[in-house]
Amino acid sequence: MLADTEEPCDLSMRMSESSAVNGTHAFVYHSQEVSLRRDKPMPAPIILSTWSFARNANNAAFPALLAGGSALDAVEKVATLVEADQNVDSVGFGGLPDSAGHVSLDACIMTHPNRCGSVCAMRRFMHPVSIARKVMEQTPHIMIAGEGADAFAIQQGFMPADLLSADALDAYEKWKKDHATPDQSRDRFSQRQQVSAMRPVDHGEAKPGKLFFHPAPPDFDESRWKHHDTVGTLALDSTGALAGACSTSGTPYKLPGRVGDSPIIGHGLYVHQKDGAATATGAGE
Repeated sequence: MLADTEEPCDLSMRMSESSAVNGTHAFVYHSQEVSLRRDKPMPAPIILSTWSFARNANNAAFPALLAGGSALDAVEKVATLVEADQNVDSVGFGGLPDSAGHVSLDACIMTHPNRCGSVCAMRRFMHPVSIARKVMEQTPHIMIAGEGADAFAIQQGFMPADLLSADALDAYEKWKKDHATPDQSRDRFSQRQQVSAMRPVDHGEAKPGKLFFHPAPPDFDESRWKHHDTVGTLALDSTGALAGACSTSGTPYKLPGRVGDSPIIGHGLYVHQKDGAATATGAGE
């Protein structure tokens, strides 16, 4: 796009369902206004993230991206903010634990097939996406798992943290009694109840991780969407570079050591500077 005067280019996007194939769901949204100049071609920066709970994180990361920041920094920023939000029970601190009561986290980050990093089954660090970036930038490897990933994080200067929130502990204690596991992907939920598996788009100023409409319609039960889902983020910066990140605490009350699709390059996330970028995850198996 070429211009000789500044004109706003409305890049508003609010897509409630971009993919639903074989039980795998990807939802993306973001809305911003970007100014382009007619005297030089430049891409309009974009951030796309899954789920309404990433909205505040998108808004926090976007100004730096708009000011010329990198897509890689933007996707890491979004993911770390969601990882730190204890209201989100499917990512980071606040994520529901495994069947032994331990929270374990998985994440990956990527800019190209030859530039990507991943960690999985981490139990001691709140921001696996940042550790995955270190794997990408500081090692010849793509994925590091379990205790090895925790040891690598210490080597890289990350500080250990308690990952089990009070709400997640309460949920775990309840699960030990009734063994009712929330269906975060909604695959089984939709098949049994014959209702839409797609989480509704948030058109209001929702509290992240909680209600998606504020105020909620009287006849709308938002509680059934609370536990859904992994965060995936894609960004395009003003240089035309793409980046993506994906982070999760995995299936609630999973067997210890279980790893789903989210941190696997080409499954939870794929980025290619020529061909594009995608993030999609569901049940994870």
